[in-house]
Amino acid sequence: VANTTYTVNYLKNLVAQGPFSITTNASGVLTITGLSAGSYTTVTVTRLGCTSSPAGPFTLTDPSNPAAPTVGSNSPVCSGGTINLTASGSGSSFSWTGPNSFTSSAQNPSITSATTGMSGSYCATQTVNNCVSPQACTTVTVNQTPSFSIFGSSNPTTCGGSQGSITLSGLNNNANYSVTYTKTPGGGQGPFVITSTGTGELIINNLGAGSYSNFVVTLVSTGCVSSPVAGPVVLTDPTNPAAPTAGSN
Repeated sequence: VANTTYTVNYLKNLVAQGPFSITTNASGVLTITGLSAGSYTTVTVTRLGCTSSPAGPFTLTDPSNPAAPTVGSNSPVCSGGTINLTASGSGSSFSWTGPNSFTSSAQNPSITSATTGMSGSYCATQTVNNCVSPQACTTVTVNQTPSFSIFGSSNPTTCGGSQGSITLSGLNNNANYSVTYTKTPGGGQGPFVITSTGTGELIINNLGAGSYSNFVVTLVSTGCVSSPVAGPVVLTDPTNPAAPTAGSN
């Protein structure tokens, strides 16, 4: 009957629901709203003490889960830099997890001051119509940025010669580094590719007298660049010899 209120009862997954008072529309249609996924049985309507025959079962299902988002990153990253994660898809919201209990609800989160311990798998899901997708993951590698100190130096052994050297320490063993520095007088020098020793020392050879500063090393295998080490390191020529003793007849 149109525009009439009925008492509605039913079972959801065999659990009794109701009674609910619901009014039909102008066409006499009674709509039960606000239902979630499940099996609905024994649906009855009652008016004036008279109850209908039960109807059902009716099975309601959630939409299919959305596809996993497409994820990516700016890996590899050098320590101290920023990890940028990206996710794309049709989701209204995103959820990220990762190493060191990392979580984020941003679609494209960033992690500053990266450390090597932040390397690993970062995974995201997207939510569409309250349905959560499977995870999609991207692997992030954080490489250590070189750090070093000036260990020592040796002066040229001849005046105007280039037998001087400067040793940097604290680097990886047996690794190739690109080295730049400033010489006064002379200006910017390099880059020069030099292989460190088995103890992580990097020896810059063939240096003449002068003031050396602003040392920067780049680990060739990763492209990670150190902060500059100012110095200066001053190399000097040997002391001029005394004038000879001259004589004649």
